[in-house]
Amino acid sequence: MFVRDSNKSDIQQAVLSLLKLALVFQTMGFAMEAFFYGSAIGKFFWLKFAMTDQLAFSVDRLIVASMLVLSLMSLWKSYLSAFFAIFLYGLFRAFCIYYNGGSYSSDLAFFTQMARYTLPLALAISCLKMRSSLTFVWSIKIAIAATFVAHGFEALNLHPKFVDFIIKTFRIYLNVSVSEAACHYILFVIGAADILAALALLTLNSKTAVVYMAFWGALTAVCRILYDPTNGLADTLSRVSHFAIPLALYMFYFSKAAGKHLLGRKNKLSLKS
Repeated sequence: MFVRDSNKSDIQQAVLSLLKLALVFQTMGFAMEAFFYGSAIGKFFWLKFAMTDQLAFSVDRLIVASMLVLSLMSLWKSYLSAFFAIFLYGLFRAFCIYYNGGSYSSDLAFFTQMARYTLPLALAISCLKMRSSLTFVWSIKIAIAATFVAHGFEALNLHPKFVDFIIKTFRIYLNVSVSEAACHYILFVIGAADILAALALLTLNSKTAVVYMAFWGALTAVCRILYDPTNGLADTLSRVSHFAIPLALYMFYFSKAAGKHLLGRKNKLSLKS
């Protein structure tokens, strides 16, 4: 399925293949949201340009369908223009969430969505002839760190949806009743852990932080299906980057050969425990 680039090492090939696949699933999540429920972009067109709701959401669906086609094409061959177009789409989507408002954390949209729109940007960077592995790695490190800090801030501020997640998950799947006060304590711990993990990744290249972020990113994505089995799949798919990026970083750092291929410096970016 994936076309090999002879100029890249095996670990770089594996990382790029993982991120390309993550981009496809993420874009599928965006498409499901647009086609079944209507996305922030359709709402923006409806509010800003006085379109009929039918026209606004039809345009939204046409755009996201185009992005899905571009992401699927990338599985066979990397196109700088395709990745950059998907990046612009993701960035515009974050802007629409911010502009439309109305949600608890819409003001943080550029940060909560950063992993999602930086994923295609990082893949675009990998296509550049004068590419730098360090630039690629730091782009995804900053993106996932910003995303975790933003979600940590939401948890510390007791995001109502997070409270609902905890209460419903414990009640349905563990048969345990959790009080709202206990939820607040749990969210404080989660928020602090998210922010500390992000800081540890940026400052210490902590392997523990990367493992935590991959695990927690996957768990919180899957929780969307557990919380809403009927409509949660789109939310889960759109959050694939939350665990794919930490996993990609772990693959980069865990490989003994990775340091030799990153700027040609042996063990330059090895993770600390």
